Formats: sequence, C-alpha cells, structure tokens
Amino acid sequence: MIVLVVIVVAAAITWSNLAPTLTAQTVTQYTPYTVEARDLSTSMSLSGTVEILRSQSVSVSESTTVKEVYVESSQTVAEGDKLLMLEDGQVLTSSIDGVVNQIRARAGGYAMQGMTLVQICDLSHLQITMSVDEYDISSLSLGEPCSVYVLPLDMTFETEIAHINRVSNGSGSVAYYTASIELEAPESLLPGMQASVTIPGQAEQNVPCLPMEALSFDEDGSPYVYVQSGVDQYEKRSVTVGLNDGMYVQLTEGATLGDTVYVAQTVELKQEGFTLAGLYKQIFGETVVINAGERGRGGNRSGNGQATEEMTLPEGMELPEGMELPTGQGAPMGERTGSDTGSSASDSAGTDEAPASRPTKTQGTDEQNAADGAAQGAKSAEKEE
Repeated sequence: MIVLVVIVVAAAITWSNLAPTLTAQTVTQYTPYTVEARDLSTSMSLSGTVEILRSQSVSVSESTTVKEVYVESSQTVAEGDKLLMLEDGQVLTSSIDGVVNQIRARAGGYAMQGMTLVQICDLSHLQITMSVDEYDISSLSLGEPCSVYVLPLDMTFETEIAHINRVSNGSGSVAYYTASIELEAPESLLPGMQASVTIPGQAEQNVPCLPMEALSFDEDGSPYVYVQSGVDQYEKRSVTVGLNDGMYVQLTEGATLGDTVYVAQTVELKQEGFTLAGLYKQIFGETVVINAGERGRGGNRSGNGQATEEMTLPEGMELPEGMELPTGQGAPMGERTGSDTGSSASDSAGTDEAPASRPTKTQGTDEQNAADGAAQGAKSAEKEE
C-alpha cells in the first residue's frame, strides 16, 4: 500500500507539471500598424584609435659614443635640423617636421647598435584606422566624407577616407579589412585616444514607412504584411522595401500612406492542469462556509443591551422541523427573563419578581463584596511576607 501511494503521488506531481504543456492551445493574434510618412537616413558607424601618421626613430648602425646633443625633449624640430653628433663627426638630422617625443642620448654617453637615441613624432597630422567587415567594406570609397568624434575631448572633426586596405588582415568566419582617415589635429588630440567615425549614406524625406517589427519574411527573405479582408479575416500581401535605419523601413510597393497592416503573432494559452486540490474537490466536493457573525451573551443582543437586527436564512435554505430562528428582540442586559438566559437568579420559583430584600446568588450585596475583597487582600499580604 505504501509503494502504491508513493507511485500515485509521484504520478500526480508529474502530471501537474506536464498537463499545462500538453493541454496548451495556440491562437493567432493580429497586431495593427499604420503606414506613416517619415524621414529616413542611413549611416555607418565605426570605431578606431588615434595613431601617429609619421614618425622617425634615430639610431646608429654600430656602437659608438655620442659627442654632441643639439635637441631636448618636447622640442619642435623641422626637417633637416641637427639632432646628434657622433664621435667620428657624423651628424644625425631630422627627416620630418615634428616634436622630440623621446631622447635617450647625452653628450659623452655610449650609444649601442640599434638603440633608438631620438624619436621624432608629427603630432599635427594623425590618423585613425578602422576595422570593417566583409558586409560593409564594399560600401566604402576613397574620398568619401565622414565625421570623427573624439570622446575624451568632446570634439568633432570633418575629414574623408584616405586609404582602404582591400586585403583581409585576419582569418575566420567573417573577413575584416582596414580603412583609415587622416586628421589635422590640435595639440590636445594625442595618439591612443578613442574615436568614433560616422560615414553618412543615403537619405529619403517624407516617404511611407513602417516599424521594422511590422514586417514578416518568407523562407526566401521576401517581406510581407497582412491586410484585413473581412471580419476576423486577414490575407497575406507582399511588399517592397527601400531604406531602413534599423528602426523604420521605407515601403515602395504594397502599401501607401494611411494604410493599416497587421503582423501575425502566435500566442500560447495554457490551461490549468491536474492538481491535487482539484482532485480533492472532484471527490469530496467544495464546502461553502457562511459566517453569520458572532453572538454575544444574552442571545442576539449586543454588549450595550440593545437588540440586533432580525436574523434571516439565505435563499433556498430551510431549518429542521421544530427549530426556529431567534427573533432578535429581547430585554436589555440585566433584565433578561428565563427564556433568554435559562433560570432567573432569584431563589423564588414560579414568581414574576424576586424579593428586593433578598440578594441573588450571582450578584451579591455591596457589603459582602467589600468583605470578600478585604479578606482576599489580607491573604495576599500574608503570602508576600
């Protein structure tokens, strides 16, 4: 029996979890959208890092001694300016206009072969190199205008695409290429800063548009919408699209301004599955409790001795034979008759009134109550001592 009960409970729990899924129903709902006129524009946003376009690193082909140093760090130099003189009298000069970014030589110091002694950087002409995937590289062209926003400086520069490397620089599922732009930058723009590049595309004004979520697509990628053909009836209609900015799409055929189109969505309605509580209700039924309120002492009378409203039965209910509902009418507290509380507090039976000179058993007299209170206080005092 125990094993059987365990199996039944386990089966009930399993069914309670599976039933909502097994009994679920699906319905199709149609959400309306209205074709509206909007302005659309497309653009490509890329990110990159500010880099040095031209630089010079001065070194020696064999170890020697530096005889003279003509520049110092952060000094601006022009092409042809002298930088160093070596022990054999050879003079090293700058090949570009720029700034002495680094110097690692001193007069009389030793210069090792291949070691960079002076670094010159052109900080007035910088570049930004961007990585472009195989889906977007075909939309770029040399000389195409673009804008550069440098986040650390909160500055925007207008420039154009200067170079496109059409050989992929990596391997993988998606090929990536590089494109670069050049900047004539102020002194505050430094190599290493992050920048975003926006390349504008096509633009259309006041054209019929729908939100992107209003479109559905066939297996071959062709877009379509639903139009209402009757009461609760919808038919599929193919549409032709144009520009889209990621949120709205232009409609060129299939719908016009003011048309209402629909998108079909499948909604799953889950039904209540089997539960132990439901099984209990099916076997034993459901008990309904009617709360008639509390009855105070003295029948239906409230604490202040006033009569309550007359009690009535709900519609359709009957009392057993011989039973009657209380009328709810009675004397105030302290004047109750035998019919309300049983026997009277008086010792005289069969009389209408108890003699005034004889106290009732439950009430007592004031003298007796005072005497009993004094005696009780004395006993309490003795116990405390």
